[in-house]
Amino acid sequence: MPALRPKTFNKIAERLFKEQDGVYSIVLGEIQDEEMVLDMAISCDGTWLTTGHQSHIGIGFVIDVLTGLAIDSHVALAPDHKEEGCAKNFDGTASMIDIRVAEFDWERSVDRNKRRYVIVVSDGDSKAYNKICDIAPYGKTGIEKDECLNHVGKGLGDSTEEPSCRLH
Repeated sequence: MPALRPKTFNKIAERLFKEQDGVYSIVLGEIQDEEMVLDMAISCDGTWLTTGHQSHIGIGFVIDVLTGLAIDSHVALAPDHKEEGCAKNFDGTASMIDIRVAEFDWERSVDRNKRRYVIVVSDGDSKAYNKICDIAPYGKTGIEKDECLNHVGKGLGDSTEEPSCRLH
């Protein structure tokens, strides 16, 4: 499947941000006490403007496991992105964008969203999770990693389909 053209990607991203903020404010903002900080289970995902790890623009989302709503997002612009009006906010390789986006979202989760992301449902890639544990954004409050059952099942399925040795 071909990647989206940059102009199309940017239009979709801009609309997603506007819609996300509106829905987030309505659904979650009304039920939350101003002083309360909510511990929640989340999943993270990200994508790049272009396919592969050569893109210099990435976007990451924090998704509430219970509602499926994107509750936070961040766009990372790598150093050689020279679009007029855009400032770089990321130094590193394209493959490190996911880690930086996760780090940024965790650092502002309490101040911006009054939430602590204490359970992460993961696809098995632990680079971002390890970075979050290193920075310890919530002090002594730990962050637990749960594996996505679908990914665990795929791994088990692979290991049971072809035995490593044959019995005679």
